[in-house]
Amino acid sequence: MSGRPAPTALGGSVLTGRFIALEPLEPGHHEGLRRLAADPELWTYMPRDMRGGLQPLLDWHAGVLG
Repeated sequence: MSGRPAPTALGGSVLTGRFIALEPLEPGHHEGLRRLAADPELWTYMPRDMRGGLQPLLDWHAGVLG
């Protein structure tokens, strides 16, 4: 166990603020995320090395959703 709390479901809720909306990640987001992930500078300070592509993150996401 990593000591972090387990992720919880938002139940389909979208949290909307003044400048941003936070919504649950869905398969329809994958293509846009894949395009953004192609920029190596995006991952400079991230704990996961995504230079090989977005698939490891998508696999993790699929596992979390069950």
